[in-house]
Order: sequence, then C-alpha cells, then structure tokens
Amino acid sequence: MSLETALSLRVEHELFIRSFFEVRPPDRMVQQLSASLRDYYAPAGTVLYERGQPSERLYFVISGEVQLEAPDSEPWVLKDLSLLGALDAGQGRPYSRTARAVSDVAALTMAFREYVDLMEDHFDFTKSSMESNARNLHDRCLELAPDGVFAPATPSDATPPNPEPLELLAKLRVLRQSDLCQRAPVQALVSLAIHGEGELWEPGQVLLERGAPNPYLRLVAHGRLEATRDQPVVQAAFGPGSLLLGCSALGYAEAQYRVVAATPSLTVRVLKEDFYDVMEDHFPLAGSAFSYFGRENERTRTLLAEQARGRARFNPG
Repeated sequence: MSLETALSLRVEHELFIRSFFEVRPPDRMVQQLSASLRDYYAPAGTVLYERGQPSERLYFVISGEVQLEAPDSEPWVLKDLSLLGALDAGQGRPYSRTARAVSDVAALTMAFREYVDLMEDHFDFTKSSMESNARNLHDRCLELAPDGVFAPATPSDATPPNPEPLELLAKLRVLRQSDLCQRAPVQALVSLAIHGEGELWEPGQVLLERGAPNPYLRLVAHGRLEATRDQPVVQAAFGPGSLLLGCSALGYAEAQYRVVAATPSLTVRVLKEDFYDVMEDHFPLAGSAFSYFGRENERTRTLLAEQARGRARFNPG
C-alpha cells in the first residue's frame, strides 16, 4: 500500500469515527481508534461471525444491512452506523447470534480488548458515552410502554426491612446483588458501599416526582417501588436487585417518572458523581455497567422483534 493510499484510508477512518459516535471523541482517541481499525467487506450472504464463537471482535458497520440470527428467536436487523459484537463481548460470553450480511456490507473491525483499553484511557468520553447510551436505550424501551419498559420486578420478602442503619457488609451485599454492579470487582464495590447511604420508605411515600432533580442512583434492597408517567403511559415496579428507574437513572439528570413506595422498602443510594469517580479508579465497574446495558438492550430488542412479528401477523397485507 502506498503512503498516499494509507493516509487516505486513515482520513476516511477518522471521518467515520467522528460521525459514528453521538458523543464527540477527543482527537487523540480518534487517532488511536483509526490506527486500530481494519477495513472489512462482506458480500451479501457472508457470515461475519457464528453463534458460539468467542466474542473477540467488534464490527462498526459503515454501510449495508446485517441480520443477527438465533434459534427460536426473531432476527434482529441492524443497518448503517451499527456496532456488532459489543452486546456479547461486554457480557464476557460467546456470540449469542450469528451475524449474516443481508446486503453487501462495508465495516471497520477491531479487537474488543483494544477498544476497552481506549475507553479506559479516555474516561471523560466513556462517562459521556455511558450517559448517552443510557438515554438512547431508555428512549427505545419506551416503545414497549406501558408495562414492558423495564424488566419485571423481583418479588420481595414481605418482612419489613430493618430500620437500623445499613452496615458496610449489608451495603456490599445489596451492591453485589444489583443488576448494575453484579460484575464489578470487590474493590469497586467496597468504595461504592462507603459512599452509599441506606434509605427507608413507608408505603405511599413519594421518592421522586417527575422532573425533579435526581442526582442519585438508587439500588433496591427490599420491598416494592412503583414508577408511573403519563406520556407515554408507563407502569412499572422495582424489587430487590433493581436499579431504580433503570437506564433512565443513568441517562437523565431529572427524574423521568413519579416513584412511590408500594410496601415498606429499603434502598441504597449513591451519588452519580461518586459512582463515576469510583469507576474511574476501578474501571472494571464500567464493564459491569455496560454489561447491564447489554442485557437491557437484548431484552428490548427481543421484545420489539416479537412486537413487530405480531403486527405483521395482524396486518398480513
């Protein structure tokens, strides 16, 4: 490859990277990504990766259409400016679906491990991307209103929570069992537990009003909390292990829902800024958060695909 061709490709890569991310990456990160990415072309019908293979690579789709297939499941169709492989790699599991090119596909590919290293090196970008991803994912979840926006609540023990202040070990257990932090390392959990505060709620007590400032992440330790909104109409419940308000809690500075305690309840709250400070010091916490996003993404896409199939059956013409 001539120097002129190599420079041209690098410029193309950098222009694509700047257009791919909703949050603008810093120039240094763009240069590092460009140096790591490799061009990948797949004619229609090509399998980019097989279900069950190690999820070692990411694919940034420049153009074309890719179908993600799994047995006994509706396929997902992804198009331009989609990222393939991150959902599985972020959860530390093999590819859960086979990626097949529906049309000719042009993409850029890189090793997942290299991408994680870059995210750690550019934490401000990672934090902003996490907030943006959380907003986008929640907005897509709203298509499942009124009762599919959040995952079903885990039932809670009917015994009222202990009114005594939570000790460090008790807060650690809540964090370890939470959707958000279950893959986080012990050091990160200890730091979060030190920052965390227990909160007791009586039935009927209002935790949040829609539009109110919400600087905290709240993890449900006990009880049942109910969230509602009018537009679109949403009704949701949160039980032990839940991140209260799910991705919207990470994505928005104001509460998107009214939240009321339905039973005697206990939550552990952590300032979002403390959460990100701990993440910067213990970056695997970011992996746990992105794993949570991946599970929510998978749940949402599966339900939306089933919803689309139902509409197609109802309107066969």
